[in-house]
Amino acid sequence: DTPLLYAIRSGRSDAVRLLLEAGANPAALADDGEPALCLALRSEGSRIAEELLQRGASVETRCADGSPVLSRAAASGDAVAVRELIARGARVDAANSLGNTPLMLAAAQGHVAVAEQLLAAGADPDARGQRRQTALMLAAAAEQRAALELLVRHEVRIAAKNDAGFTAAELARQAGHV
Repeated sequence: DTPLLYAIRSGRSDAVRLLLEAGANPAALADDGEPALCLALRSEGSRIAEELLQRGASVETRCADGSPVLSRAAASGDAVAVRELIARGARVDAANSLGNTPLMLAAAQGHVAVAEQLLAAGADPDARGQRRQTALMLAAAAEQRAALELLVRHEVRIAAKNDAGFTAAELARQAGHV
């Protein structure tokens, strides 16, 4: 790994800034193929991610697992990074390798502030992901009540069914949450 990647892994935003000013590549890849921006978000380094974006890292970066960088930020609940990525033009409905959108990931983890940002930016609350699941279905199965309430307020299709024919309410019952 490069000194920049080491500084990112160590959470040293001061070192990251200095290395970028000295010409380090903000799109550098770690030995495992993970882009610098994804490494920063893995360690919840919003300030580091912002610095990388200011120096040319792309909001369309895909992490080594195929996830858009916005998905990584949404899944970890990093509202600061999500706001920055959206402001810089990240596609709010860009799906990961399983077909799940950032909204689905945020809802399933109960990251309501992030889900609100994504919805405000135009995320499709009825988008379908893996097994034709929606954000509402994922939130219901994970018993994320606040996320469920948020999605219902955004008038999602409550009666939508996944590829097995189950609604969000039925998935919640199956998981023992109702």
